Amino acid sequence: MVGVAAKSRSCDRCRSQKVRCGLQRPFCDRCLKAKSVCTGYERGLVFVNRSLANPSQSTVSVLSQLRQKQDPKISSGDTSIAQIHVFHSPSAERLQIFNAFTGLYLPQAGAHQLLSGSSAASWIQCLLNLSDRTDTATTSLTAMCLSHIALLNKNDILHRESTEMYNSALRELRLEIANPIARFREETLAAIVMLTTYEIFSGPGQVGSGWASHVLGSSQLLQLWGPSIGKSPISYHLFQRARTSCVFDALRRRQSTFLADPEWRNLAPKQASSDPYNKFWDLIVDLPSILELADQLSNEIPCKTTRPGGLRLYDSCWSLNNKLQDWHHKLISEIPGLVYWPVPSAVSNPADSIAYGRVFPLSLQFESLHVAQLLLSYWTALLLLYNSMYQICPIINNARSSRRANEIAIESHKMDKTNRTLNSWYIESNNTPLTAEWYAVPPPPVEEMVRLAKYICQSTEYCYGVDKGTLGPQLTVFSIWAAKQAFLSQPGYERELAWCSEIKNMRAAHYQFDIPIIEIAGIR
Repeated sequence: MVGVAAKSRSCDRCRSQKVRCGLQRPFCDRCLKAKSVCTGYERGLVFVNRSLANPSQSTVSVLSQLRQKQDPKISSGDTSIAQIHVFHSPSAERLQIFNAFTGLYLPQAGAHQLLSGSSAASWIQCLLNLSDRTDTATTSLTAMCLSHIALLNKNDILHRESTEMYNSALRELRLEIANPIARFREETLAAIVMLTTYEIFSGPGQVGSGWASHVLGSSQLLQLWGPSIGKSPISYHLFQRARTSCVFDALRRRQSTFLADPEWRNLAPKQASSDPYNKFWDLIVDLPSILELADQLSNEIPCKTTRPGGLRLYDSCWSLNNKLQDWHHKLISEIPGLVYWPVPSAVSNPADSIAYGRVFPLSLQFESLHVAQLLLSYWTALLLLYNSMYQICPIINNARSSRRANEIAIESHKMDKTNRTLNSWYIESNNTPLTAEWYAVPPPPVEEMVRLAKYICQSTEYCYGVDKGTLGPQLTVFSIWAAKQAFLSQPGYERELAWCSEIKNMRAAHYQFDIPIIEIAGIR
């Protein structure tokens, strides 16, 4: 309309700075690239109370008074307790705490890549867009943030405050879950995700009981919500993070998960369905059931069905291996240049010795922390998969069954020609039928398992750099545990196993090996 000023569509931050906004939602690219927090597109209402007693009240004067009442926001680099202010507006308080947390949790470089796409940290971008209907999310965010500040500044007073906030968040969360309406709010799932992250950095004292409880709670909440949880952008990002924790816990317990059911797969929006992170977790949900079946096969008394059942499981292992290999090849092809490369290690480990030298004289550098996370997850998945194959192969080869049962099993479940030629493990004669008299399944080479475990160990130095934020050490927790299981399963790797156990005692400038990471049923 002529004569009426156009309403700006820019985000609040770009509008206040009078710069061109990218207009992307929920956060604009300009703010993310500038490593600034995009405050969104909501416009707050300001009431101008012009009355007979105050007829000269104007919008400008009201806005001026509001600005004078607001305290300055803290920066991510200056995080002393004196600078944590409480705002009257929940959204303003959440923004201030969010700034402090992201400055500590995210890496100094590549934060935009982690936040803008699908990654281990993409759930963080929805914390600012949560509704203020309850205080649960804000209290959980405060506890998580104060915990990080206390952790990195070794501040006991702040640590006690974070514990008090954590306990308050737990009380509020219990009320939310008990409420049949509130339990289906995004804020409730967000609170569980944040408290789960809090527990990861609570140290080894509780042996992961708090972490496991929150993961169980998020698992039950996801099942209550059902697959429809992925329909909104906020709930989908929260689902991504909760799914990761649930799958890790299922792998730790070696038990199948409901996330492997067909209705829980491929929940990603169309624009993110081909993202490597989403694709990987859609594949890996099958691994816990493979571990569970491998344990069942190992514990059962051999009978006529042992070998056919073992062959079916062996084929399932190969099928998942093929899919993971294809995923890896696609990932490598999409990243220009080197994905990772070796460099001399700059950090010594107490397991190193003068007589035998360093256990790992080389460490791995990565294109970004996002790529490091993807490859660590990939190596960990293969390591657990190959360990299970190594576990079941002797059982399959030693089992006795009728000739007819074997022929039926082999005919129904034998691999296709492509699968048979993968690597050099699958040994087969093209001129001889597969029968019980000679058919033996080869286990994965021990050298391949050790190679994967060493790659994981050599990635630790990169992830523990102070410039990787606290997210870096978090990404190594489960992978190091898997590497330890591999070294334990084979003789002659005592030094490598000792090196893994001494990570927390490594010290060097610009590294954060002293950060207290949780122990989960033997992790670290």
